[in-house]
Amino acid sequence: MDFKNSRVPTLYTDLARTLGGEIDTSYHALEKNSRDFSSCKILPHIITYPKTVEDIKKIIACADEYKIPVAVKGNGNNASGASLVEGIVIDMTKYFNRIKHVDMLGNIINVDPGVSCKKIREHLSGWNLEIPFLTEQNDNDTIGGVVATKNVSPSSFEHGGINSWVIGLSIVLSNGEQHIIEDGITPSGKLLSIYQSLFPLLSTETHIIRGGKPTCSEDNSGFNIWGQSIGPRQLINNIIGSQGTLAIITSIKLRTIPRPLFKKTIRIRIPEYQNLPDCILACKVNGVDNLFMYDVLLENLSSTFGGQDKEIYSSSTPHVLTLVATQSGNDEKALHEKQLRLVKELNLPSESITCMRGDNYLHNFTEPSHVKKLLESYSGQTVIPCITGDGIIVPIENLPETLLAIEKYHNENHLIFNTTGNVGSGHISVITFIPNDINTFADKVINATEACFSIAKKYKGSGSAGSGDGLIGTAFLPLFYSPKIIEIFSKVKNIWDPNNILNTNKKIGVDVSYIKQRILPPDASC
Repeated sequence: MDFKNSRVPTLYTDLARTLGGEIDTSYHALEKNSRDFSSCKILPHIITYPKTVEDIKKIIACADEYKIPVAVKGNGNNASGASLVEGIVIDMTKYFNRIKHVDMLGNIINVDPGVSCKKIREHLSGWNLEIPFLTEQNDNDTIGGVVATKNVSPSSFEHGGINSWVIGLSIVLSNGEQHIIEDGITPSGKLLSIYQSLFPLLSTETHIIRGGKPTCSEDNSGFNIWGQSIGPRQLINNIIGSQGTLAIITSIKLRTIPRPLFKKTIRIRIPEYQNLPDCILACKVNGVDNLFMYDVLLENLSSTFGGQDKEIYSSSTPHVLTLVATQSGNDEKALHEKQLRLVKELNLPSESITCMRGDNYLHNFTEPSHVKKLLESYSGQTVIPCITGDGIIVPIENLPETLLAIEKYHNENHLIFNTTGNVGSGHISVITFIPNDINTFADKVINATEACFSIAKKYKGSGSAGSGDGLIGTAFLPLFYSPKIIEIFSKVKNIWDPNNILNTNKKIGVDVSYIKQRILPPDASC
């Protein structure tokens, strides 16, 4: 094998000798992998780049022998600290990045978990196919990260979550066994034992589970114990959204559909928060495929720093929010008529609605690195844009009160904030600008996060629909779930990963004091 630093810790020398891939223990690699889009910083021990499934088995065996946590990492875009670990990082992007096969007749694509969603979208486009859940918003994410997180997208309200598109998984369990989970394939070995333990647990606790089920269908907090599926589908649903805490995904099979020939996008200025639910309903009944919201701050920043397209972001129409709504179809005339019906049913002044050309407009507002760059351009070094509510999700009718409460909290605490969201599913992402003071930074991040989550709870929602629980959301799960539900989550984790080596401290096992010690400004050291 190759490794990029001769000072491999003694603990990992046997692994270094046998691994077909690479190990990197350089300061640069460890520092790079100590951060994601969250405010947390955790320095890993080593970074591994497995070439084969056998390599992954060896890494798991090493982790199990020495009881060292191991976490899988994609492109590092998670906003909750999901892949940060004080142990071994498995980077899937270097070698597990292939599109393996496209079945045109069966409408199926088989991919590695480390391939980018942009690559999948572009590849399928060449075959006139698509997975409508995957949009421009996911372009910098790996498909493994999307599946492991079960995040919402601008299209999930219309086309279902990523779990609706996954039809099979190849995984490696914490004992090193490799399995394929798919309808028609009977579980065996350790996987069969897992299923035989899960089914009676969830059946026995049915009344408690039903009572604790989240209100919003796209919620991805805790483990997915809510569905009524049995057999392989129950196992797949368990793994989707589990953030690598139950098994390591090595291959993903997804279904596809024919790609529509035409798309039309309109920009909708929302004059008041109270108008939002009716506008979302109008979009839904008129066949909108993608729906994304952003606030005036992000719009103003795009107008100021948006480069050659900045003029399209400016507006003289009074408004508090903007929706970007895309419709699609194969008949251009019928699509135009559908767009006209939508405009009519929105019942807003004509100057509030603009027909847009091309897809770049939506891409700029949904692509995380673009948004981050805009916010950093605005904030400089005096305040840091921190994601304090990436996964808030509430019933759509409660969105106005939720947004007003978020605004009130930030105004009362003299904090600048930004909101965006895939509001077709009731999702809101909140970014709070925290003063860059190492002595108060962690407290202010925790306070703002707790405030956002408490607001979500008040309005019958949860705090996890974007980047999943990760480190930050896990600490606040008791805010949304009873001790009994938390206990069931722990039992599910123990069934899949009894030695607790897979992405430790996610979904269970951490409290606020733990994450507070690991929240640091961008320029601070561990």
